[in-house]
Amino acid sequence: MTNYIEAGARFSLDSPTLVPNSAGYLWNKHMMIHMNCQATLSPNI
Repeated sequence: MTNYIEAGARFSLDSPTLVPNSAGYLWNKHMMIHMNCQATLSPNI
């Protein structure tokens, strides 16, 4: 299920099967990780 929250400022996606190629990065000065929508984690240390 998907919906807009905070008067359209944010989008909530509750099902990873709706966007199968989505992914994101989280990084700081010591490491970077890449997480895809199926919770596969690729750490780069």
